[in-house]
Amino acid sequence: MGREDNRKRLSSSYQEEEIEKMNRISAALGIAPTTLQTELVRQGINNPIVMDQIISKYRAKARFHIFTSYHNDTLQFSIVDKIKVKGKK
Repeated sequence: MGREDNRKRLSSSYQEEEIEKMNRISAALGIAPTTLQTELVRQGINNPIVMDQIISKYRAKARFHIFTSYHNDTLQFSIVDKIKVKGKK
């Protein structure tokens, strides 16, 4: 039986320091740690500065080039095979 709201589960692992921070912040806000986790992911994945930092950090190991752009005020991602990009040069 699937979830009615079409949400999917994604497991995460954190260092003890991060868990303590999330627990303290979520308790102070009166929300569940998982609610805080979801909000952090939503805001991070929709923030071009955060995404550009992550893309830059892992760019050398990545199989694909990832480009960010806006379409209708929504951050979009274009993912292109590195081999195809090299072949065009």
